[in-house]
Parts: sequence; C-alpha cells; structure tokens
Amino acid sequence: MRQITSYKNLIGTVLIIVIIVAASILVSREKEDEITPVGTIETEEDHPTLSESEKQELFEKIGKHIVLPDQSEPLIVQINNAEDLKKEQAFFENSQDNDILIIYPDKALIYRSSEDILINVGPVYTNNAQPPETPKIQAVSLDIRNGSEIAGRAEVFSNDLGSKGEYNVINIGDASRADYQASILVNLTGKNISALEQKLDLEAINVMPEGESESRADAIIILGGSNE
Repeated sequence: MRQITSYKNLIGTVLIIVIIVAASILVSREKEDEITPVGTIETEEDHPTLSESEKQELFEKIGKHIVLPDQSEPLIVQINNAEDLKKEQAFFENSQDNDILIIYPDKALIYRSSEDILINVGPVYTNNAQPPETPKIQAVSLDIRNGSEIAGRAEVFSNDLGSKGEYNVINIGDASRADYQASILVNLTGKNISALEQKLDLEAINVMPEGESESRADAIIILGGSNE
C-alpha cells in the first residue's frame, strides 16, 4: 500500500480517546476544520492521496471484521510512532508502526493491513458531542413534620437521617396536630421510596392525612408516637 497523505491545517474536533502524537493524517477527503492533529503533519504535495479503488479495497477488508458506517467517509491515519502513542493512550496499546487508524464521527478503529486484523475499536467524542455523563440518581425530596409533643423532633430526625445524597429535605416543621400515635410516611409522587420505607420500618401510604397542608416534596414523614 502506498503511503497515504494528510490533511493540511485540520483543526477543531477534539478526539477524547485518540491523541495523535506521532502520526501522519492521511487524506481521504478535502475539508478543513475537522481534526486536531498532534504530531507530524505532511502536505498533499509530499505524498499522493488514496484513490477511490484503494479506499474501497481498504474498507472491504475492514468490513469483513466490523460493520462500517455507510454514509460517513472517515479520516485515515497511518501510525508512525506507536511506542510514543502507547505512552499517551491505552487505546494504542497493541498498535504497531504502519497500522492504519480510521476515524469516523462516532468511533475510531486501528487496522493492521499486513495481517488483516482489527487491533482496537473505541468511541470518539467531539466538541459538539460530549461524552455521555453517568446518570445521576435523583434524590428523594422530603418534608419532615413533627406530629408529637417532643419539641424540635423533626429537626433532630432530619440531622440523623443520613444518606445525604439520597434524600433532600426541603421542609422541616410541625404537623397539623401533635397527637399522632405513630409515625406516618406519605408517598406523594409515586417515586420509588422502598429504601426509605425499609430505613423507617414503615409502609408508605399515598393519601395525605386529613388536616395536613399540601407539600412539594416527594414524600412526607410525620413523626408521631415513639416511632423514629
């Protein structure tokens, strides 16, 4: 395979998994502002570009190992200093000089033409498509009310509740009356509060006790009797 050419002045996109330290960007299309290369960049005058038949042959070989996007023409990169790349990114751990790096908008892969094998495949993220964030568990919001004659009980209970990331106490106050015989847990939004039920050893109800004011919380805890 003859050497493939690089883009000139390719800037803009950040490859999170691929830091091209000592590679030459090989041209497969003429478009600026596409890749931020780091390392050796050669011009089109230095080497010829891949012909359409050569690109098709390359894609057919790789396509035997993995399904390639139909409508995306990738950048093609020849790795010229694999040892340095291995120090920068684990993605290149098994790469060798003269391996081919194929970069699509959503993924990159390393192909070894001499052995007709795929070395690695991984996702690519750009400035306009940030890496997906790990979903965060939404905290259950609580309204804690003192339904007993023990002054300050709701505030003390709130401080003892723990699991700060799991519960968000948005209100602490008194219930409409101070003679609740037992504590009550009210599920106002239908959110899964089974962990709270277990923690309090209470089975939640979904009807607000008569006389109690409405709340924006997911659940209300009314402290009564001797239940903690």
